[in-house]
This record gives sequence, structure tokens and C-alpha cells, in this order.
Amino acid sequence: MPEEALLHLKLTIDTIPDVLAFKETNRYQPIAKDFNYPYLIIGLSLFLLVIGILIGVFGKKAKRKLAEVYQEKRRQKKFLIQWSKTKAAFLAQPSMEAADELLGLWKDRMETLTGKPYKEWTATETAAHLEKPELLQDC
Repeated sequence: MPEEALLHLKLTIDTIPDVLAFKETNRYQPIAKDFNYPYLIIGLSLFLLVIGILIGVFGKKAKRKLAEVYQEKRRQKKFLIQWSKTKAAFLAQPSMEAADELLGLWKDRMETLTGKPYKEWTATETAAHLEKPELLQDC
């Protein structure tokens, strides 16, 4: 068994005076502010609620529009590939058939984009609709 240790208690607190003396200061002391988590939770909840309502109300329309945009991008890419191939074939061997194919391709695309009957129009009607009379000079 180890020997018993002797402990001595020394009181370090002075006696408290009857009247307290406060120091006077005119400066504001900075106080650390805690983050308000309840407001954060309420704000995020309201934000998610509004987003949920918007998705519920406009979700189908937005999804349909996004699908249309995606399809239109695919059609445009396909058109550009086909256009460059047809144009290259026309430039390699200029002929009326190749020019008609190129013009038909352009009319198909314009009809798809605008809904106007470009295939049925003559060159004069097309130039009048596009307000470009210089198109008739090339014919």
C-alpha cells in the first residue's frame, strides 16, 4: 500500500466587499452572435415548399417543353449533317437534280420551323414572304 498523501487546502478567493465598484466605459463591446438555425430550417422548408408547388403546377408543361427543345436540337443536328453532305455533293458536281435536292432540303426545314407551306410556294412567293427580292435574281 502506498503512503497517504498530505493535502493542504489554500483558499485563494479574497473576501467580497459589501459595495461593488463597476468600471465605467463608453464603448460598446462586440458580442458574438450565434447562427439562427430555426430561421434557416424555416427558410429552407419554405423554399422547398415553393419549389414543390411550382413543379406540381408547371412540371408537365416544363417537361414537355424540354422534350420539344431536345427533339428540335436533334432535328437541327440531323439537318446540318444532311445539308453539308448535300451541299458538298452539289459543289462537287453541279446539276439541276442536286440543286433541287438542296432546295427541297431547305424548304423541308423551313416548313418544319415555321409551319408555312414552303414546298408549295414558288420562288416568287418565297422571296415575297421572306422579304428578300434579291432571291429572284439568282433564279
